[in-house]
Amino acid sequence: EFQSIENIYSSYYLRVILFTISQSFLSCMLSITLGIFAAHLFFKHRNIKILKKLISLMPLIFVSPTLIVVLGVTSLYGASGIINKFFLEFFGQSISIYGILGIILCHVVLNFPIVIRVMYQSLTEVSSDEWALADHTNIKGLGLFKSIEWPALKRNIPSLSVLIFFLCFVSFIPVLVLGGGPKFSTLEVAIYQSILYEFNFVKGLNLIFIQIFISSIFFYLFFYIYKKEKFILSENKKFQSS
Repeated sequence: EFQSIENIYSSYYLRVILFTISQSFLSCMLSITLGIFAAHLFFKHRNIKILKKLISLMPLIFVSPTLIVVLGVTSLYGASGIINKFFLEFFGQSISIYGILGIILCHVVLNFPIVIRVMYQSLTEVSSDEWALADHTNIKGLGLFKSIEWPALKRNIPSLSVLIFFLCFVSFIPVLVLGGGPKFSTLEVAIYQSILYEFNFVKGLNLIFIQIFISSIFFYLFFYIYKKEKFILSENKKFQSS
């Protein structure tokens, strides 16, 4: 009996750890990918005043109360949301945001604005000589992105990836609200459930130690990478056209 209980707990811990890591990885990859693509578009059309204003407001989403962002996501993608009504009208079926889809969607909404802001600034720091050389050699499209933009963008990918992964790893409110049940519990939510609802302090303590151990690894990775490739948001840096 003791062995069976031990196996149950072992499989439960493993499932929670794997789901926490997998949703963090997917959320991180989507945030970075969409952020790079959006930063490229914003920079390409940087002369439009409203886009400049939007770029300056991007960090506000990153620091906004998480619950407000979650409620915003549910208002758009929930059962009575605009996007869900669109799917129901044109495709004959609605989509459910409760589960891994909702968790990842909310994490992307929370995190990819900071990716846009950092990546956009990276592009503004490319020297005017490089842009002039690209223009002189008639490099355009994908070639321009690979030769000029990508070297500036990729320097911040490691630091941003570790930062966003860690934020998704310790995320609480998006998972609690949009998880839809114990099946989609992360370590943070599992700790909350085990202590508040199950009153199982041993289980909660085990989960806390697991979370601290894994978080320590990512903290070390972040600061190890961060001291090599720092990203600093500055409103004073402006692009100088040739």
